[in-house]
Amino acid sequence: MNKKRGEAVALFIRLQVLSNRYQKQMFRGLNNPHGGQGRILSLLKMKPEITQKELTELSGMTKQSVTQLLDKLEKRGCITREQSKNDRRASIINLTAEGAAALSEMDGKPHKHKKGLGFDCLSGEELDNFNDYMARIIRRMEELIGGNHDDKD
Repeated sequence: MNKKRGEAVALFIRLQVLSNRYQKQMFRGLNNPHGGQGRILSLLKMKPEITQKELTELSGMTKQSVTQLLDKLEKRGCITREQSKNDRRASIINLTAEGAAALSEMDGKPHKHKKGLGFDCLSGEELDNFNDYMARIIRRMEELIGGNHDDKD
């Protein structure tokens, strides 16, 4: 059983590395005069409601950089920020219609994942099982490290 867990950890780490590489390639393809703002808008296009902490983790930017970009995007009307109902310290970022339109203008078309980030190789039933497994693993990891993704560091 320990060997199988070791293999699962190795596969998980490999998937994480490939996911990060994919994300970098995806952003490199944006012909975007606004740089970091476009990256933030692209992430929000994929997940229109997200915590600021999640956005920081997914973008690979510092908290300060993300905060500055969010300030600019909020002034432009591209996003809204609201306090989380579950954790008053957490901010929920929402993409507005103006933000989606700005992103479409930047690259000329709505941004889409290439082939669903590799999940197109799974059937509907396999996706259901995968989603169940991932949810269980995430819950267990949250138990082990305490809290959830909305927690402050």
